[in-house]
Amino acid sequence: MMKGKMRISCRGIVKEHGEGEALISDDPISFYLVNPENGVVVEKGHCLEGKTIKDKVLIFPNGKGSSVVEIGGMHHLSKSGNLPQALIVKNIDPVLVTAAVLLRVPLVDRVSKRDYERLRSGDRLTVRAEENV
Repeated sequence: MMKGKMRISCRGIVKEHGEGEALISDDPISFYLVNPENGVVVEKGHCLEGKTIKDKVLIFPNGKGSSVVEIGGMHHLSKSGNLPQALIVKNIDPVLVTAAVLLRVPLVDRVSKRDYERLRSGDRLTVRAEENV
């Protein structure tokens, strides 16, 4: 786990803030393949299979799936109180932005490669998208 505080630059897309334990995925995320009742990834073979995204700062390369699948999946997670606290995304797409805006989930991108590589699952992160840091 990270010691002390690390500050990274990014672009704040959904200008909210969230705090939680970092959870890093090397695989794209389909929120439709996350159990809405507990926030556990159920996609077979996914690097986060069996892990919860609830209350995490989810760090991942990109979303996957159609707009109905992505927005619907996040909506069901929201209704059950099992959304991540914030999203840090490498490759942003309009569907993910739309879902995050509608559900007011902090969303950032454009983290430098150096900073991205310093992040570790288990780090305690505060995402202040309204500050772009």
